[in-house]
Amino acid sequence: MRADGRNFSSGIRDRFVVPLRPSDKEVLGMKAPERLSLLDGSLVGGYSETVQRLKFAAPYCRGRNVLDAGCGTGLGAHYLARNGASTAIGVDFSAEAIDEAQREFAGETVGFRVGDLQKLDAVIDSSERFGAIVSFEVLAHLRDPDAFVGATRRLLEPDGVFILSTPNREAVMANGPPDYPFFFDPYDPRRLEDLLTRHYGIVQAWGQWLTPAGQLRKQREFDTFQYLSESYHMPSARLVRGVRKVMGRRTLPPPEFHGAADSYPGDYELAPLAQPPSHWPPTVLMAVCRTG
Repeated sequence: MRADGRNFSSGIRDRFVVPLRPSDKEVLGMKAPERLSLLDGSLVGGYSETVQRLKFAAPYCRGRNVLDAGCGTGLGAHYLARNGASTAIGVDFSAEAIDEAQREFAGETVGFRVGDLQKLDAVIDSSERFGAIVSFEVLAHLRDPDAFVGATRRLLEPDGVFILSTPNREAVMANGPPDYPFFFDPYDPRRLEDLLTRHYGIVQAWGQWLTPAGQLRKQREFDTFQYLSESYHMPSARLVRGVRKVMGRRTLPPPEFHGAADSYPGDYELAPLAQPPSHWPPTVLMAVCRTG
């Protein structure tokens, strides 16, 4: 219990769920990248969080032909093929992302295609069927998600499985709408269930939660950044930089904060949505869907 009578975990929740002031948001730029890439280090920063979802999906994909819908730069298709999938095909709307995927991950059992997920029937040959379809962090980027989910149902084998993840609206909107150019509409659990049950007879709901250790690490990094920022913008520090500029001397740029996007082992845990491991909301919603 804290001195103000509130418990410690509620204080952590306040830091990460209560909206930041607009000035804080402008300074911090606290957001994860829309696409993970080896070229800019974002894949390394988000690796643990992403791989936890891939590990969850891998047993469902073992021995099956897999479609990674919204594959980005190809890590998911590569990982699933290396961990038991017979073949993996990745599809993404971005030709730039597919170019990187081809360079880094294409191989005998892994291939990539450029295509619109809302028109999957035009991308996938009518004779192709998949034992598993995965789609991670894609749904909120689609203007017509119903068309996409319906297409996954048609492309699955009779005993196939569709696994997806999407940001949880309660968590992702806590600090206001994300400043992503292709991010349209995040889902809450009820709305996601309504969408999926229109096409699938069995939908198992899961979530990905920040652990207490993950919450504390992010809080510690936030506090460190806040201290560095305040020091950088102190009048005396600004005066010194002004003098150095007049003298033609180099000055340091303001500190940058990346801790909100980085993830480390132990930061996250997966659990059924009906059995939450923490009282704060999951950052990501997941679902395992079968035809029934």
